[in-house]
Amino acid sequence: MRHEVHVHADIPILEGVSRKQLEQALAPWLEYLDAENLSDVKSLEPNEPGIRYEDKELMLHLCWTGEIGRSFHRALEESLDNLGHYCYEAVEVDLTLYLDNGDQESRLLFVGPTPQAIHEAQRRCMLEDVTGLLERQFRYPHGRVMIELPAGKLEPGEPHLATAQRELREETGYVARDWRHLGVIHPAVAYTDEAIEIYLARGLAQRGAKLDGDEFLETFQLPLTEALAWVADGRITDAKSVAGLLWVRTFGLR
Repeated sequence: MRHEVHVHADIPILEGVSRKQLEQALAPWLEYLDAENLSDVKSLEPNEPGIRYEDKELMLHLCWTGEIGRSFHRALEESLDNLGHYCYEAVEVDLTLYLDNGDQESRLLFVGPTPQAIHEAQRRCMLEDVTGLLERQFRYPHGRVMIELPAGKLEPGEPHLATAQRELREETGYVARDWRHLGVIHPAVAYTDEAIEIYLARGLAQRGAKLDGDEFLETFQLPLTEALAWVADGRITDAKSVAGLLWVRTFGLR
């Protein structure tokens, strides 16, 4: 089955790298397209340059749309791996797949000189793009509304992940496509053995909340960068929420 795909990126290249070296690095992609060099790569969209290297700017521009089969993704990833040695810094590569039913699937790839540089670019994109799902809830011991991440208690015999999934659905109405266990915190080691497991939920879809009769809370979304600012200025002080947000910022994509 063949689909249409669009690839877009602006990749800064180290000084002294030749066009020939770039073509050798991109050889898996060029071979997939039956192209001998960058100039042979043509996009289905006439206003797109395909793959173009501006040697004065030291910038490799990817702006290409084409029909692909299953082996395309391997060819593209191999090309990006080869290209990393010639990159000045790590950047994202946007890939959009257009499906037969009219839907689109977006994927973010990265290319860079080292794994550390790629990780930093991933973390930067996450901070810029990720939106946190938060709750406002009145907490009687403090006599005020607190801002928190969704959370809840284990039912007897319930696995931690199942609890996280259940509480997210019940409190916020959301279900998640992807769950990742980040870690565990012990909030008060001096007088309790309480442990809080932290999960990162991605690919959210609204299905309708199922609050208990005595639960009253408001859910809202906030960009991760802004949520972190609220931690810094004291608007978010709930321990598990502070830990969760800082954990995502520091370790979320490792």
